[in-house]
Amino acid sequence: MRRRRGRSARASGGRAPEHWAYLRLPPIRYDPARARRLLDRAGHPDPDGDGPAPRFRVVYKTSTLPSRRRLAQALQAELARVGIALDLRTYEWGTLYADVRTGNFEMAALTWVGVSEPDLFYLTLHSRMTPPAGFNRGRYASPAMDALVERGRATLDATSRRDLYQRVQRLAAHDLPVAPLWWEDRIVVHTRRLHGFTPTPRGALDGLATAWVE
Repeated sequence: MRRRRGRSARASGGRAPEHWAYLRLPPIRYDPARARRLLDRAGHPDPDGDGPAPRFRVVYKTSTLPSRRRLAQALQAELARVGIALDLRTYEWGTLYADVRTGNFEMAALTWVGVSEPDLFYLTLHSRMTPPAGFNRGRYASPAMDALVERGRATLDATSRRDLYQRVQRLAAHDLPVAPLWWEDRIVVHTRRLHGFTPTPRGALDGLATAWVE
């Protein structure tokens, strides 16, 4: 995995390497030539070859944060190379999140934070978990995925759960209901007078309840 300025790593799946259910998967390759072939086969030919007319247009909703606008512009440039026009729309966070939460979007990007329990896969990938019931905001539907995430939440054995959630990640990497981009490192800065606090990969601050300062 390539690290970016020592603070994040290119994602290859739904769980980072520190997670107990992590599965090492090959990252998604950026392959414009193959993407163009797949779009042609899917019935979306480029109307004018290398000309300016796009195959189709997609509206991408994002927040007004500079970092999120830069991400949107990068995606816009990459999709343009295969003939897809990405129309950018920026919103204040409250408006953006309300639209995403209710499924009122064509394309968007959000960050998951503080996630440790892989049962989140049930809420995000099960076909019955579309808004407002859950977080399956792209309305992904797969009987195979439904069966896996249902078994995952009904299984208590740790080894069996790891196997099930690794199978979930393998299927998600094939179907791509979402495209993972990067895993951020949790960076903790504190005074040396703080004792008894152990940082966690998910960035939780629970440990402060038993920490003390000299």
